[in-house]
Amino acid sequence: MKMFLFWNRKKREGNGKRIYGIKWGEHIDKQQMEIIACELQNIFQKTASREIVILCIGSDLSIGDSLGPLVGTILEEKQVPYHVYGTLKEPVHAQNITNIVNKIHKRFKDPFIFSIDASLGKNSEIGYISLEEGPLTPGKALKRNLPNVGDYHIKAIVNEIDPSSPTKFLKETRLYMVMNLSKIIAEMIVQTAALKSPCK
Repeated sequence: MKMFLFWNRKKREGNGKRIYGIKWGEHIDKQQMEIIACELQNIFQKTASREIVILCIGSDLSIGDSLGPLVGTILEEKQVPYHVYGTLKEPVHAQNITNIVNKIHKRFKDPFIFSIDASLGKNSEIGYISLEEGPLTPGKALKRNLPNVGDYHIKAIVNEIDPSSPTKFLKETRLYMVMNLSKIIAEMIVQTAALKSPCK
């Protein structure tokens, strides 16, 4: 499976929140995967007293928006020890996300929500995956008024944004790209769950 080209760590300008970024590439780098898993484990360990919820956002009705449900399905099949919402069978999308988030908060007291969604960007950014602190704003590129969700989130840039036709990515994104990015994100979380000792 094609995996990572590089690992980059920097601070975002403005709000100072850390961004951990990778880009899909031609080579498997086990060391980079271990670094990412350790970063995620350190984040999850801070929430030891809270239930961890992986919220995978998107719709299986369009290729460009199907990254979230694909990740959720893989995580469910791998039986990760986290609560997973958003799969191909039961997607979390614009029409039901508010209801789903309300259900999560009713089921769990102060849950730690880790959101995952597809995103758009510059052509040179296609294939990037970023891990960021703070809530995700789903549907931002399509100017949808949806709730911000998540304590941390992952975004994967699946296609270029076209201001004149923001819905273009729904129909013209390659499934090959979305599938590979979905596998990478899922593998990050699977490896995180498999870690037995704290990371330094």
